[in-house]
Amino acid sequence: EKRDEVAEVENFPEGFGGLKIAIVSDTHIGRGFHERIRARRIADAVNAQSPDIILFLGDYTNGYFYQTSPSDAVLVDFLSSFKAKYGKFGIYGNHDFLAGIPRIKGILEASGIKILCNSNARVDTPSGSFYLAAIADPQTMDYSYSAALKDIPNHSPIIFMMHTPAVLREIPERVRIAISGHTHGGQLRLPYLGNIVPLRGIPREFVGRTAYYGGKLLSINSAGLGLSRIPARFFCPPEFTILRIIPKK
Repeated sequence: EKRDEVAEVENFPEGFGGLKIAIVSDTHIGRGFHERIRARRIADAVNAQSPDIILFLGDYTNGYFYQTSPSDAVLVDFLSSFKAKYGKFGIYGNHDFLAGIPRIKGILEASGIKILCNSNARVDTPSGSFYLAAIADPQTMDYSYSAALKDIPNHSPIIFMMHTPAVLREIPERVRIAISGHTHGGQLRLPYLGNIVPLRGIPREFVGRTAYYGGKLLSINSAGLGLSRIPARFFCPPEFTILRIIPKK
């Protein structure tokens, strides 16, 4: 399902709220005809929103030995089918490390997705310019905030991308909005109580959807579109997010 998110964030240019940013996370596309159908439905649903930019937060397929992964051609066909006016950008997740970073890197490049890994990119749009910055997956790779933010001018608008919110506390203060995936929103939830199964190293408040951390940093965590380990969701439907950022006065 589609989730709409409107956020007020400092330093973003006037008129930026008209830009539609799609957040796609944790698709975990597997092997089989039914998975190809699911992949097509995901891409069609996102494209139907006519996003200006698409941000992929990792875990494109499965990496554990007991979970199946489709061929590279199927994944390239899936990721290539996403359309965005001003670019597609992606980061690595823990399953991408398990599936093989060289393999996933080749798939993303062949799909027209710019990879961010301890790096950043300036994005220019008619609504104004901003920076995307991202660290490598903290669970499986060496990550560096200084490298991710290198050469970004002070007071520039930044959207920070990370696969897991576990390291949210470490984000430098200049960042005002961060997006993450990995948690699947808990995947198994109860009303009012949240996720049933605790996630190692991730406080419960980081598993939820949107929250301010430290009073200044807005954290948006995607519940994602796939499954991992437990093949079920409970009170936690799969989702992608359409984010609009309104300049905060």
